[in-house]
Amino acid sequence: MLLFYKIDGDLFGGAIFVKILLMKRDEEGIKVMRINREEITDKVYTAIRETLNVQDLELGMQTNILEDLSMDSVDGITLIMDLEEMCEISIEDEEFANFVTIESIVDYIENALKNKELCDA
Repeated sequence: MLLFYKIDGDLFGGAIFVKILLMKRDEEGIKVMRINREEITDKVYTAIRETLNVQDLELGMQTNILEDLSMDSVDGITLIMDLEEMCEISIEDEEFANFVTIESIVDYIENALKNKELCDA
């Protein structure tokens, strides 16, 4: 599988959102999948809601996953496995200790996707 990324800066509400273009080669040719920070955030929200089995859970970028959501280590491992599958990345179990807020998870995934591309190039 070949992955490439391109960074486009879009100025939106004073923040720059990074767009990552991921291209996967399959038997039909090249598929292009766009993943931006907002889509990564949506994937994290979905994974957290599925992990905690609470669909109407209010989440924000500064939500503290330990204090606000009361996640334990089992929930953390489940969340990591869900995120790995959703985002096609590998996350070390020890990284859960570094995930304090949802923003820290989104930042990690965004960087992991960039690093994955560099390794696959």
